[in-house]
Amino acid sequence: MPAMAGPSAGAAKIQIPRWIQLVGLPILLLLLWVIAGAARHVVFLFLVAALIAFLLNPIVRTLTRVWIPRGFGVALVYLSFFAILLAVILALGSVVVDQTKSSATRVNDYFTVALDFVEGAAIGTIKFLFALVLVIVVSIYMLLDMPRLGRVVDRRFPPHPGSDPLLHRIERSLASYVRGQLLLSLIIGTSAGLGMWLLGTLGWVPGADKYAALFGAWVAITELIPYIGPWLGAIPPFIYALVVHPVSAIWVGLLFLGIHQLEGHVVVPNVMGSALRLHPLLVIFGLLAGGEIYGLPGALVALPLLAAGRAIWEFFGERVTLESWAQGSAIPVEVEVEETRVAPLPPPDPPAAASR
Repeated sequence: MPAMAGPSAGAAKIQIPRWIQLVGLPILLLLLWVIAGAARHVVFLFLVAALIAFLLNPIVRTLTRVWIPRGFGVALVYLSFFAILLAVILALGSVVVDQTKSSATRVNDYFTVALDFVEGAAIGTIKFLFALVLVIVVSIYMLLDMPRLGRVVDRRFPPHPGSDPLLHRIERSLASYVRGQLLLSLIIGTSAGLGMWLLGTLGWVPGADKYAALFGAWVAITELIPYIGPWLGAIPPFIYALVVHPVSAIWVGLLFLGIHQLEGHVVVPNVMGSALRLHPLLVIFGLLAGGEIYGLPGALVALPLLAAGRAIWEFFGERVTLESWAQGSAIPVEVEVEETRVAPLPPPDPPAAASR
């Protein structure tokens, strides 16, 4: 009678021999590092596009379940995102314009000082816009081909019975990152809004309490950018304080300095570490390493890449095993044993004759 297959039948593990662990894997990692370094800009753009595609794929998949063609669903998701972003920018811009009408001369001086900087950053802005368009186009192609990619991966690496496919695991890990990021934005945005409301109530920044909710919402949006999020979020409140009274800008600067320290050393490591199931030290290391490798954009995608990497590691950890170095690690040695001839013992003396 044939033996019954266990629960993990059909997904045999791949054992990596010791010699590949010792020689092949380091060479492969070094080769990948050299290739990624030579084309790191292209690799980075495709990684960002892949993250966007994995984040949006659950939404597109939900739309296709209600008899919407996948191509139309992808277009609908992107158009909705751009419409929301445009509405937020227009709302914030209208408030800033309304508050600066009475101080046009002072604001004009500020913009005159910053004019040289803006002109100097024009080339960088053009490069950024080109990269942004390229990322959007690549992510659209990935979204359109995502079902076919999922079928190919599932045929090559079938999931265990009762477990999710690889692409679904990546999507779930990125969804956890999004939930953690939303919680982080809520905490920092609320802190900034309450701080501006308090400064306005105390009279240190006149009128700030009226726009505290709007300033807090802006800070929550900019919190999507690691580390410098609070600084970018501080720009509208800081400009408002300068227009109202230059001394008020000092209090706004101190407020956002405290928020920045709280965000970088306490909130991000704990909130994101819990959401991604990663140690807070690994979260800090990932952010610093991403910034060191690719600057601010690298820090921006470091955490979602860690989340996706953990999902991939767990998936293949169920299928790949490393040959143990403890088993058979000793080198067999043949030992020749010289045969030694031992002289036979003399026969015992015959027993004495019985007495007559």
